[in-house]
Amino acid sequence: MQVADALGFSKRVLYYTSQGYVSQIERGEFYDQLNPTIFIGILDFTISKNPKYLNRHRILDVETGERIMEDMEFNFIELPKFNLEKRDLKTLVEKWVFFITEAESLEVIPEGMDDPGLRTAFEEANIQTWSQEEINAYDYAGIRETEDRLRLAKARKDEQIKIARQMKNKGMDVNLIVEMTGLTSDEINEI
Repeated sequence: MQVADALGFSKRVLYYTSQGYVSQIERGEFYDQLNPTIFIGILDFTISKNPKYLNRHRILDVETGERIMEDMEFNFIELPKFNLEKRDLKTLVEKWVFFITEAESLEVIPEGMDDPGLRTAFEEANIQTWSQEEINAYDYAGIRETEDRLRLAKARKDEQIKIARQMKNKGMDVNLIVEMTGLTSDEINEI
């Protein structure tokens, strides 16, 4: 996220993207191990003449448009150009940009925001507005939930061990016990 058009911004974008690309391999390794690097800049200012809020830049031949170097792409989300209302959101990208622009003022998750990542982001953004008392209650509830899951997992494991012990006492094959209980052969041998 870049909130101001700082001096040398475009050069910094190229520098960071290039660093991300070349740092994937060590000197002497094969270049075919390099994966594409895609830069996504969320800008609180405009950088391009493109009237759209989302614009993509690639390396291509200026005459033919041919693209033979496909491993780098630069995406800019220019927030001042985003003017969609909640009712107009259709794509996941539009919903994410809406979230980014409106997160501070949203009190509830808008309808249609059914992407799990977006839901998590809304919930996390909402937490930032809570009082210390609300945060403590949320943390306590999370701890209790984790403890409950751990107790349940232990009870299941104890039940698996109990069944495995009975099967072992009846002389059943270890491989069959593994298959039936989900325990490892080491766990069964320790019983």
